[in-house]
Order: sequence, then structure tokens, then C-alpha cells
Amino acid sequence: MDKQEELLQEIKLFTAGFTGYPLEGFTKETIINHDLDLTFSEAYYYIDQFSFRFAVDMNYFLLNDYFYQGTKLADSFVALYLLTLCLTTIYLDMPITMLLLLFSIALAKLFGFTVRKPPPITLEHLVRIAEKGRWIEPHYLL
Repeated sequence: MDKQEELLQEIKLFTAGFTGYPLEGFTKETIINHDLDLTFSEAYYYIDQFSFRFAVDMNYFLLNDYFYQGTKLADSFVALYLLTLCLTTIYLDMPITMLLLLFSIALAKLFGFTVRKPPPITLEHLVRIAEKGRWIEPHYLL
């Protein structure tokens, strides 16, 4: 087993211990900011502990760029809005529903609301970060 594989195994063990997920479920392609379903505060603690455990300087890591703050609540509001939209379609005339939809889209654009998917942070990426001893943006590793 080479040094990268050993480091990957250590990071898998660390991640399994942190999340409680079985070790067998982790691969180098596991995406920590998508697959692990971490809350924002859990992600903060995970990165903090990762930094300490593997002696990595994470000063340039911006947590908000990779993890949502309060997404589950926001998703609930979006689901509630869509349900309301469907119900108004049933009980109101179609032109009013279309007007509500266009108004909502205009408001979203006005206030800059966008749905984005953060860039993935894989366990393989964490191996490279641990090797370098500092945070590296994922697109620099391509």
C-alpha cells in the first residue's frame, strides 16, 4: 500500500468515525459536501477536526462556498411554494397562476436568489490537501 492509499484509509476512518457511516461505504469518490448530508455546523466541525488531525492549514477555505447554511429549511419553503402554486392552479384561473409564477421569478431575480450546487470535495481531494498541508481549491487539482 502506497502513501496515498494509506492516507486515504486514514481519512476514511476519520470520516466514518465522525459521521457514524460504515467504513465500507466510503470510496475516494465520496463527496463530503453532498453524500454525507452534513449540516453547516457539522461541516464546520468536520473541517476543523480534519485540519487538526491531518495538520492542514485551512485558512483560505470558505465554508459557505462548499456547504449550505440552512438548506433543508430553504428546501421546505420551496416545496411549500410549489404546493401552493399547484393548489392555486386547481382553484384559480390559469392566467392568475401564470402571473404569480412570473412575479415570483422576477422577485427571485431581483433579489439574486439562485440555486447552486457547490463544487464537490471528495475524499481523494482531502488526501491531496493532507499531502500538501494546506487547502487547495478543487479546480486546481484537475
